[in-house]
Amino acid sequence: MNNQKPNSIPLVSVAMVTYNSAQHLRVAIESVLSSTYSNIELIISDDCSTDDTWEIIKSYDDPRIRAYQNKTNLREYPNRNQCINLAKGDYLIFIDGDDYLYPEGLEYLIDNLSKYPDETISMVIGRSWDENIIYPCLVSNNAFVLSNYIGKKTLLGLNFTRILFNTNILKNSDRFNSRYRIGDFYIQYLLGSNGDILLVKEGFAWWRRNPGQASERILLNGEASAEEFHIQYSFLHNKNCPLSADNREKAKQCIKRDFGRLLLRKLVKFRFGSFFSLMRISGYSARFLLNAFGNNKKNYNYSNLNE
Repeated sequence: MNNQKPNSIPLVSVAMVTYNSAQHLRVAIESVLSSTYSNIELIISDDCSTDDTWEIIKSYDDPRIRAYQNKTNLREYPNRNQCINLAKGDYLIFIDGDDYLYPEGLEYLIDNLSKYPDETISMVIGRSWDENIIYPCLVSNNAFVLSNYIGKKTLLGLNFTRILFNTNILKNSDRFNSRYRIGDFYIQYLLGSNGDILLVKEGFAWWRRNPGQASERILLNGEASAEEFHIQYSFLHNKNCPLSADNREKAKQCIKRDFGRLLLRKLVKFRFGSFFSLMRISGYSARFLLNAFGNNKKNYNYSNLNE
């Protein structure tokens, strides 16, 4: 990131991926264009919509909008990667075609960033009230990563509308991996090792929950949990992981413990389909699964299974 002076006005790229988003698209676009923060660009990448999405996009004549219509359907994460490639801003936030950016949202984020002009911040994450944190709070990359393994609560942002990315660091990362369906978790693990993280109070944007959407399905059937465990374990072998060898080993043991407990919950509640689905989706080796399951079978307190 290029360090910003407190009185500078960095360019912010708002990336909007769309696919059959006509129902809520005008509200999303106009929320961005109404931002009180003026130095923005709105990148819209439409992924071969079959409804009126592209016609709505083209109806706007605003120099801040850069709109692209994909020739083939890229699907979500390649489309997000395309937006990253196109971004010219110092920072980037995803506000999709059914989301809403509050008028003062970007101004609030940049104002918080301006308080740390000499820090290399990889992400700004909006979080809810926390009895242990007064916002804004600067967290080192080591503390951020470690909290997601050993801490009592994760510091990850829950979705894209709560994360402002450092564009330069984002572009120099591996970006989104289509292997995972919880790419928001994946990208945070990647960027979390490349600079400090600034935690701020949430409320700068709003996201819409649609019944039957993909993110809801993977949360309900356990796929998200399996993928998150796999991302966590894989990241420990990443050359950029900031943890010491000792903390990496502790983190591995925490993953095995927590994944074993999750498997046990499924068995005790006779959710055999979900149990085998978790084992399959996790991508772990048979040895890892046996280790995770075996240790927890011996040591787990069954009275805690409903926690």
